[in-house]
Amino acid sequence: MSGTPRKTAGFTLIELLVVIAIIALLMGILMPALSKARKQAWSVTCGSNLKQVGVAANLFAQDHEGKIPRADDLKLLSGHTHEETTRWFKAFMPYLAQSVVNGDYRNVNIYRCPAYPEKRQTLNFAVNGWKDGSVPVVGLTRLLDIKQQGERIYLADFEDCTPENVVTKETDGGLMRADVFIPNHLGASNVPYSTWAGRRIAQKRHREGYNALFLDWHVTYVKVDPDDPEFKRQEIRMWRISK
Repeated sequence: MSGTPRKTAGFTLIELLVVIAIIALLMGILMPALSKARKQAWSVTCGSNLKQVGVAANLFAQDHEGKIPRADDLKLLSGHTHEETTRWFKAFMPYLAQSVVNGDYRNVNIYRCPAYPEKRQTLNFAVNGWKDGSVPVVGLTRLLDIKQQGERIYLADFEDCTPENVVTKETDGGLMRADVFIPNHLGASNVPYSTWAGRRIAQKRHREGYNALFLDWHVTYVKVDPDDPEFKRQEIRMWRISK
Protein backbone atom coordinates (compact mmCIF):
# COMPACT_ATOMS: atom_id res chain seq x y z
CA MET A 1 0.00 0.00 0.00
CA SER A 2 1.36 3.34 -1.03
CA GLY A 3 1.12 6.44 1.18
CA THR A 4 2.26 10.03 1.44
CA PRO A 5 5.97 10.27 2.29
CA ARG A 6 6.69 11.54 5.85
CA LYS A 7 8.53 14.82 6.30
CA THR A 8 11.42 14.66 8.74
CA ALA A 9 11.12 17.31 11.47
CA GLY A 10 14.20 19.54 11.94
CA PHE A 11 16.00 22.68 10.89
CA THR A 12 16.98 23.35 7.34
CA LEU A 13 20.49 24.66 6.72
CA ILE A 14 19.17 28.17 6.13
CA GLU A 15 17.17 28.13 9.37
CA LEU A 16 20.21 26.89 11.30
CA LEU A 17 22.35 29.68 9.84
CA VAL A 18 19.70 32.25 10.79
CA VAL A 19 19.65 30.96 14.40
CA ILE A 20 23.45 31.09 14.59
CA ALA A 21 23.44 34.62 13.20
CA ILE A 22 20.88 35.74 15.79
CA ILE A 23 22.91 34.19 18.63
CA ALA A 24 26.08 35.87 17.35
CA LEU A 25 24.26 39.20 17.16
CA LEU A 26 22.96 38.85 20.72
CA MET A 27 26.42 37.90 21.97
CA GLY A 28 27.88 40.93 20.23
CA ILE A 29 25.35 43.13 22.01
CA LEU A 30 25.63 41.49 25.43
CA MET A 31 29.39 40.89 25.70
CA PRO A 32 30.41 44.57 26.05
CA ALA A 33 27.71 45.06 28.68
CA LEU A 34 28.84 41.95 30.57
CA SER A 35 32.47 43.03 30.36
CA LYS A 36 31.58 46.48 31.66
CA ALA A 37 29.59 44.96 34.53
CA ARG A 38 32.48 42.64 35.42
CA LYS A 39 34.96 45.53 35.47
CA GLN A 40 32.58 47.58 37.59
CA ALA A 41 32.32 44.69 40.05
CA TRP A 42 36.12 44.53 40.20
CA SER A 43 36.25 48.23 41.02
CA VAL A 44 33.66 47.85 43.78
CA THR A 45 35.58 44.91 45.29
CA CYS A 46 38.83 46.87 45.11
CA GLY A 47 37.23 49.84 46.87
CA SER A 48 35.74 47.56 49.53
CA ASN A 49 39.17 46.05 50.21
CA LEU A 50 40.70 49.50 50.55
CA LYS A 51 37.91 50.49 52.93
CA GLN A 52 38.66 47.47 55.14
CA VAL A 53 42.34 48.39 55.14
CA GLY A 54 41.29 51.87 56.25
CA VAL A 55 39.38 50.38 59.19
CA ALA A 56 42.49 48.37 60.14
CA ALA A 57 44.70 51.46 59.82
CA ASN A 58 42.36 53.43 62.09
CA LEU A 59 42.40 50.67 64.71
CA PHE A 60 46.19 50.49 64.47
CA ALA A 61 46.40 54.25 65.04
CA GLN A 62 44.20 53.98 68.12
CA ASP A 63 46.61 51.39 69.56
CA HIS A 64 49.77 53.35 68.64
CA GLU A 65 49.27 56.90 69.93
CA GLY A 66 47.47 58.08 66.81
CA LYS A 67 50.29 57.05 64.46
CA ILE A 68 50.31 55.05 61.22
CA PRO A 69 53.09 53.34 59.23
CA ARG A 70 54.34 54.91 56.03
CA ALA A 71 56.50 54.04 53.04
CA ASP A 72 58.77 51.02 52.81
CA ASP A 73 58.89 50.00 56.44
CA LEU A 74 58.77 51.09 60.06
CA LYS A 75 60.97 50.20 63.00
CA LEU A 76 60.61 50.11 66.75
CA LEU A 77 56.96 49.06 66.62
CA SER A 78 55.75 47.99 70.04
CA GLY A 79 57.23 44.59 70.88
CA HIS A 80 59.90 44.67 68.17
CA THR A 81 63.66 45.06 68.47
CA HIS A 82 65.70 47.59 66.54
CA GLU A 83 66.71 44.95 63.98
CA GLU A 84 63.16 43.91 63.17
CA THR A 85 61.15 45.63 60.47
CA THR A 86 57.38 45.72 60.14
CA ARG A 87 55.84 47.04 56.93
CA TRP A 88 52.40 48.66 56.85
CA PHE A 89 50.64 45.59 55.45
CA LYS A 90 52.21 43.41 58.12
CA ALA A 91 51.32 45.92 60.86
CA PHE A 92 47.63 45.80 59.90
CA MET A 93 47.26 42.01 59.80
CA PRO A 94 46.17 41.67 63.49
CA TYR A 95 43.17 43.88 62.65
CA LEU A 96 42.05 41.86 59.63
CA ALA A 97 40.10 38.60 59.49
CA GLN A 98 42.80 36.88 57.43
CA SER A 99 46.12 35.25 58.19
CA VAL A 100 49.66 34.96 56.83
CA VAL A 101 51.47 31.61 56.62
CA ASN A 102 55.21 31.87 57.33
CA GLY A 103 55.43 35.33 55.81
CA ASP A 104 53.58 34.21 52.65
CA TYR A 105 50.69 36.52 51.68
CA ARG A 106 49.10 34.38 48.98
CA ASN A 107 46.22 33.53 51.34
CA VAL A 108 45.52 37.22 52.03
CA ASN A 109 42.96 38.72 49.64
CA ILE A 110 42.41 42.03 51.41
CA TYR A 111 45.46 43.60 49.77
CA ARG A 112 44.39 42.57 46.28
CA CYS A 113 42.43 44.22 43.47
CA PRO A 114 40.58 41.75 41.17
CA ALA A 115 41.53 43.89 38.17
CA TYR A 116 45.27 43.56 38.80
CA PRO A 117 46.68 41.71 35.77
CA GLU A 118 49.49 39.76 37.51
CA LYS A 119 47.60 37.26 39.65
CA ARG A 120 50.72 36.16 41.54
CA GLN A 121 51.11 39.66 42.94
CA THR A 122 49.75 39.76 46.51
CA LEU A 123 50.26 43.49 47.18
CA ASN A 124 48.11 45.48 44.76
CA PHE A 125 48.24 48.83 46.59
CA ALA A 126 51.06 51.36 46.95
CA VAL A 127 51.51 53.42 50.12
CA ASN A 128 52.16 57.14 50.48
CA GLY A 129 55.73 57.72 51.63
CA TRP A 130 55.94 61.35 50.48
CA LYS A 131 57.89 63.95 52.35
CA ASP A 132 59.98 66.90 51.19
CA GLY A 133 62.98 65.50 49.36
CA SER A 134 63.63 62.51 47.11
CA VAL A 135 63.57 59.65 49.64
CA PRO A 136 60.52 58.10 51.36
CA VAL A 137 59.64 58.73 54.97
CA VAL A 138 60.32 55.66 57.10
CA GLY A 139 58.60 55.13 60.42
CA LEU A 140 55.35 56.07 62.10
CA THR A 141 53.58 59.34 61.30
CA ARG A 142 51.18 60.98 63.71
CA LEU A 143 47.85 61.64 62.03
CA LEU A 144 47.42 64.95 63.85
CA ASP A 145 50.54 66.20 62.05
CA ILE A 146 48.88 65.70 58.65
CA LYS A 147 46.76 68.61 57.47
CA GLN A 148 43.61 68.15 55.36
CA GLN A 149 43.50 64.38 55.85
CA GLY A 150 40.38 64.08 53.70
CA GLU A 151 42.40 65.41 50.75
CA ARG A 152 45.55 63.32 51.26
CA ILE A 153 45.90 59.81 49.83
CA TYR A 154 47.30 56.98 51.95
CA LEU A 155 46.96 53.95 49.62
CA ALA A 156 46.01 53.54 45.97
CA ASP A 157 46.04 51.04 43.11
CA PHE A 158 49.57 49.84 42.36
CA GLU A 159 50.76 49.96 38.73
CA ASP A 160 51.36 46.71 36.83
CA CYS A 161 54.63 45.28 38.15
CA THR A 162 57.30 43.55 36.12
CA PRO A 163 57.72 39.75 36.60
CA GLU A 164 60.95 40.15 38.56
CA ASN A 165 59.18 42.45 41.07
CA VAL A 166 56.24 40.20 41.97
CA VAL A 167 55.56 40.19 45.72
CA THR A 168 54.30 37.05 47.46
CA LYS A 169 56.07 37.31 50.83
CA GLU A 170 57.52 39.86 53.23
CA THR A 171 61.10 39.55 52.02
CA ASP A 172 60.55 40.02 48.27
CA GLY A 173 62.56 42.81 46.67
CA GLY A 174 59.56 44.20 44.79
CA LEU A 175 58.34 45.74 48.05
CA MET A 176 60.95 48.46 47.59
CA ARG A 177 58.88 49.76 44.67
CA ALA A 178 55.51 49.76 46.39
CA ASP A 179 55.68 53.27 47.83
CA VAL A 180 55.20 56.75 46.39
CA PHE A 181 57.41 59.76 47.11
CA ILE A 182 58.16 61.65 43.84
CA PRO A 183 55.96 63.00 40.98
CA ASN A 184 57.08 60.28 38.54
CA HIS A 185 55.50 57.66 40.82
CA LEU A 186 52.01 59.09 40.27
CA GLY A 187 49.28 58.04 37.85
CA ALA A 188 49.74 61.12 35.66
CA SER A 189 53.38 60.20 35.02
CA ASN A 190 54.30 59.00 31.55
CA VAL A 191 57.45 57.28 32.84
CA PRO A 192 56.85 53.49 32.78
CA TYR A 193 57.01 51.36 35.91
CA SER A 194 60.05 49.42 34.70
CA THR A 195 62.45 52.13 35.87
CA TRP A 196 63.20 52.99 39.50
CA ALA A 197 61.72 56.45 39.06
CA GLY A 198 58.76 55.26 37.00
CA ARG A 199 55.01 55.19 37.63
CA ARG A 200 53.88 53.25 40.71
CA ILE A 201 50.24 54.35 40.77
CA ALA A 202 47.99 52.75 38.16
CA GLN A 203 47.01 55.06 35.36
CA LYS A 204 44.04 53.05 34.08
CA ARG A 205 43.26 50.32 36.60
CA HIS A 206 39.56 51.22 36.76
CA ARG A 207 38.25 52.99 33.68
CA GLU A 208 40.56 56.01 33.31
CA GLY A 209 41.97 56.12 36.82
CA TYR A 210 42.43 54.39 40.18
CA ASN A 211 40.83 53.83 43.57
CA ALA A 212 42.37 55.61 46.54
CA LEU A 213 42.11 55.43 50.33
CA PHE A 214 42.40 58.86 51.92
CA LEU A 215 43.69 59.61 55.41
CA ASP A 216 40.24 60.27 56.82
CA TRP A 217 39.63 56.65 55.71
CA HIS A 218 37.15 57.32 52.92
CA VAL A 219 37.68 55.66 49.52
CA THR A 220 37.07 57.36 46.21
CA TYR A 221 37.89 57.08 42.51
CA VAL A 222 40.53 59.38 41.03
CA LYS A 223 40.26 60.00 37.30
CA VAL A 224 43.68 60.46 35.74
CA ASP A 225 44.40 62.95 32.96
CA PRO A 226 48.14 62.72 32.20
CA ASP A 227 47.88 65.49 29.59
CA ASP A 228 46.32 68.04 31.95
CA PRO A 229 48.94 70.13 33.84
CA GLU A 230 46.32 71.18 36.42
CA PHE A 231 45.48 67.56 37.21
CA LYS A 232 49.18 66.79 37.61
CA ARG A 233 49.47 69.59 40.16
CA GLN A 234 46.30 68.44 41.90
CA GLU A 235 47.55 64.85 42.10
CA ILE A 236 50.82 65.98 43.65
CA ARG A 237 48.83 67.92 46.28
CA MET A 238 46.84 64.77 47.08
CA TRP A 239 50.01 62.76 47.66
CA ARG A 240 52.47 65.23 49.16
CA ILE A 241 52.47 65.06 52.96
CA SER A 242 54.69 67.58 54.69
CA LYS A 243 54.73 68.70 58.30
